[in-house]
Amino acid sequence: MSAFIVSSDCINSIVTYLHKESDRFDWLTERTKINVAAKSDLPRMASALHQLNCEAIGQRYTSVVLRSDLKGQHFYFRPVERPAIAVYKAVSCLLYQCMEGDVPEQDLYQVLELISHRIAMNIVEALPEYDAAPWGD
Repeated sequence: MSAFIVSSDCINSIVTYLHKESDRFDWLTERTKINVAAKSDLPRMASALHQLNCEAIGQRYTSVVLRSDLKGQHFYFRPVERPAIAVYKAVSCLLYQCMEGDVPEQDLYQVLELISHRIAMNIVEALPEYDAAPWGD
């Protein structure tokens, strides 16, 4: 398997969605100490996700040159609006690119998995078929 650093738009779309839907992600503050409802915290969340990705790539590819390139990377947050399904795919891609070394055991990776599940639930719960389906029958 090869792994790569996802685009800034990928991460920025995830963080923008978390901010937009912050009432559904209020539990993130306790888990990450980052409040996605506050615009001032969004760059921190985006940078943390980027660093998680860099950590995974650094563990996958042990080249000293690559590791120094990763440390020199700067990440900038800017809002990127995408539909929920595109954000879900972005989260799935980021999770896949972070499946290296011990990164999946890290708290932020596990939080990202929970985010993925919540976005999937948001998508399904917005479907007319979900509303039409019987409850518990």
